[in-house]
Amino acid sequence: MTPEEVAAIEVQFASEEDVTEAVGSALTRAGLTLEQLREQARQSRFSSERARTAWFVISPFVARA
Repeated sequence: MTPEEVAAIEVQFASEEDVTEAVGSALTRAGLTLEQLREQARQSRFSSERARTAWFVISPFVARA
């Protein structure tokens, strides 16, 4: 990349509200609560591929208790 191309890169960050909305949406699509999904992840036994995918996507953003 040229210095001009690097200078033109715009970095965007998700707000806390964006993250909260995305986590809620993933949980809704999986049909699970965060607690249920955490338990499935702890046991490494997901109820569906959608649940597994939801955990893969949201786990970096939710505190692990």
